Amino acid sequence: MSEITLSDYTGYIFRELIKARQMSDEYARQVALAYAQDPVLQHFTTPRFKIPKMELTIPVLIAGARYTSTLKFTMPVRTFVDFIGGKLSSIEYTLRAAGGRILVKPDLIKLEFLNRKSLHTSTSAPAGTSSRDTPQNSGEAIKLLYEALLTSNDLGHPEGMVSFGWGTILQLWLSERKLVEQYQKYSPNNELSKQAYTEILAGIKGAVVVDKVGIDNLLVDPETNLIKNGSDATSVFTIKAELVEEGFFVRSVRDDTTGEVTQVVEFE
Repeated sequence: MSEITLSDYTGYIFRELIKARQMSDEYARQVALAYAQDPVLQHFTTPRFKIPKMELTIPVLIAGARYTSTLKFTMPVRTFVDFIGGKLSSIEYTLRAAGGRILVKPDLIKLEFLNRKSLHTSTSAPAGTSSRDTPQNSGEAIKLLYEALLTSNDLGHPEGMVSFGWGTILQLWLSERKLVEQYQKYSPNNELSKQAYTEILAGIKGAVVVDKVGIDNLLVDPETNLIKNGSDATSVFTIKAELVEEGFFVRSVRDDTTGEVTQVVEFE
């Protein structure tokens, strides 16, 4: 099934009508010149027809539509902080356990890096700074990633943003917890980060919802002969239009004072 926009379809029909009038006028001009050279016909008026009004009934077969969806990140800030903090604490627990240290998994609520007050009370960059500023600690990095998700226009494909943000968070976190050497030793191929990234990306995508949907174009099938056997009452509508013919002249007007020539449009 062919698909074009409704504006292209109807616009083409209207342009064809203008071309028809142009062809008619050009032919009338040829007739006028021929009459002028004939000793008898030069006394006759040149025939020319004008259609003051024209009614069109155009059947339209709906083929589809183009939509624009606006996405929104809906995860609450505290949930986001706990979510990221959980992945970091799991990595720390794994590294310390691999090093032979017996420890209790840390309570997420008491993780040192969490600056809940600053994250909860503001989702915009501080005065004089930008969301692109380099974070100084893991808490700031989490805040920047959260802000980026809130303001992103590409939540349908957040992989690059999340990958960069998570890499920055983890790097700062390992440095703050003095776990860089242990991480390089027990996760030489970055396995822990990759696993956590996969889980973080899935969680973020799960918190992205459609905020609103707008229609960009209505698509129609220009092959109207298909309407006879390729449609039903729910897929077809009819455009009924009354066209009023109107001509205009473009005239050149000279200003007697300045001598400047301008063009003006005069309608019939």
